[in-house]
Amino acid sequence: MNKKAEFGKFAVMIKSKDGGGVINGGRFKPSSVVQQVQQALGDFKVSRLTGSVDKFNQKTHDMCWRRYKARPANGSAKNPAETIANFCSYDESHEDYLFFAATSTIFLPKSV
Repeated sequence: MNKKAEFGKFAVMIKSKDGGGVINGGRFKPSSVVQQVQQALGDFKVSRLTGSVDKFNQKTHDMCWRRYKARPANGSAKNPAETIANFCSYDESHEDYLFFAATSTIFLPKSV
């Protein structure tokens, strides 16, 4: 038997049972936060000249994190990781921000 065939008999793949763990668990991209808040509002729509739009959308989300100064404005920070820890964190490997689950409730009106 040649060496390649002999090696093929013993070659196996090993799969880790722990799945490698979860990185950034409980953190969400801005689009997910927008979707969560919009659902919590009962998928409420508002009328605009161009038609009806979601009450809470990406623009509203941007206005919220700016108002609360949750993270630095795009391109303005020497250190993009200077965030308010209760709101979000900077993901250095993806060069973006991830928001915590509690952010969704902070952005909701008090009556909801």
